[in-house]
Amino acid sequence: MKSVFAAVLGAGLLVPAASAQAAPPESAVGLNVGTLGVGLAATFDVNRVLNARVLVAGLSIDPDIDYDGEDLEYEGEVDLFSMGALLDYHPFGGGLRLTAGLGHVNNSLEGSATCEETTCELGDSGSQVLLGDRVDADVEFKGTSPYVGIGWGNAVATDGRWTFSLDLGVYFVGSASADVTCSNVAVPANLAACQLAAQAEERELEDDLDNYELYPVLQLGTAYRF
Repeated sequence: MKSVFAAVLGAGLLVPAASAQAAPPESAVGLNVGTLGVGLAATFDVNRVLNARVLVAGLSIDPDIDYDGEDLEYEGEVDLFSMGALLDYHPFGGGLRLTAGLGHVNNSLEGSATCEETTCELGDSGSQVLLGDRVDADVEFKGTSPYVGIGWGNAVATDGRWTFSLDLGVYFVGSASADVTCSNVAVPANLAACQLAAQAEERELEDDLDNYELYPVLQLGTAYRF
């Protein structure tokens, strides 16, 4: 990842400083929407082919999730939040851009489910909870993450005030953390068994999440140049 970032920075800085001083610095602000949520971005030109961009995005939704076809349906909240500092390299001085940078990602999913059958199976572990037992799950993708991507759009181009953009890339978020607990049981004597079932579910969930260390980014946006 460091080599990618260095390549983007080095390629942009190869442009003579005089070209960057040929015109006053340009800046732009914009809105975007996509897998990061709804975001704001500010773009500043460094030279003819290199721009610096800072952004923040987030979203909160309340989905119902049936994890892995199990008997329990989780009701909860998905919170997305990220902020990043990026460099956009425009190799031909136009709209095409190669992007690298760092971002802070804090995405979480919190949900709870209550067993409405005589017994409910948790995942593929074979563990079960009983009628009336409640299970809470909390999944987090959190930390400072490298970003690489490709896109289209130059918010500080001098051929118009308004521009449209597309970003396609990935954050290297690493493994997520998961926490599954029994917060309520219909029969107090079943609490220990419910907690064991929740622990088995937690291990299975973390194993599944190990396959999702990349967070996909697809953002569409528009910006206004000052």
